[in-house]
Amino acid sequence: MPAEQNTVVEVSFTFSREDYLHYVDFWLKRRRRSHQKWLLQRFGLALGASLVLFLLLNPQAVGLAVALALLLAVSTTWSLRRRQLRRYKHVRQEFLGERTTRISAEGLFGRYSLQEILTYWLAVTEMTEDDNYLFFFTASNGVNVVPKRAFPDANSLEQFREAAKSCRNSSHSQQPPKQP
Repeated sequence: MPAEQNTVVEVSFTFSREDYLHYVDFWLKRRRRSHQKWLLQRFGLALGASLVLFLLLNPQAVGLAVALALLLAVSTTWSLRRRQLRRYKHVRQEFLGERTTRISAEGLFGRYSLQEILTYWLAVTEMTEDDNYLFFFTASNGVNVVPKRAFPDANSLEQFREAAKSCRNSSHSQQPPKQP
């Protein structure tokens, strides 16, 4: 095993409500297209169903049926979107508090307030970052968020980042090729 594979890099930090909300905003921006598609589908369903209902109630009032169906579809879609955003931004207490993230050849280890999780590198689908955070997305739709403020200096951050890239790349290169 290469020397860099034996390196273990660990960082501890407090994960706050602001950290969680930042992650939610980051995730929503990344998934904007799928959310728009979801809302458009709900809008079409609400429009179609209410139009049929109003036309069954009064077949002569087509214009009124279309107007009422549009009004109902818009208000329903708006309400769904609002409820969805409120649910995303609701912070459960077990997500907050002290955390530890460790990079090793085996995988990405996370210690949270209620659990400890080891994610093998093959399950880490993407490593990305923005100005203030590192994000490790997993195949199970999980994420490990590490605020950059947890590092005492830029050198420590770069060491953590490089250890993660090196371990992940090494793990993915050892994966056997897929059979056709």
